[in-house]
Amino acid sequence: MFDETVEFSLELNSSTADPAERIKFNEFISGLLKAGSFISMIENKKINTTNLFLLLLEKKEYQDFFVDVTSTKNFREAISLLLQLYPNLVKSKFTKSYIRKINGPVKKTNLDSRAKRTRKAHL
Repeated sequence: MFDETVEFSLELNSSTADPAERIKFNEFISGLLKAGSFISMIENKKINTTNLFLLLLEKKEYQDFFVDVTSTKNFREAISLLLQLYPNLVKSKFTKSYIRKINGPVKKTNLDSRAKRTRKAHL
């Protein structure tokens, strides 16, 4: 959890970074760690960033708490900062499967079958 944070932190702590942005980033990191610890205690299990992300998407109570603790304006901003900090969350198979579960199964369209036929014809 800290490896990627260090890289992002170094980027914001450079001499060209705005001091207000540095303060906001440090508050977000502090809030993220507090929220992760608190949610871990409530759920009574160890959680990583992927599990934290999924729990935040699932439970409205956690969303409101996360926004308050991270000092962000709304949940969208909080999640955006979390994804900037941990871009691997988008690639996670757990995240993808959860989003598929929410959206339902994807229906095949005629365009998909046409694309397959076109590929086969070119081979």
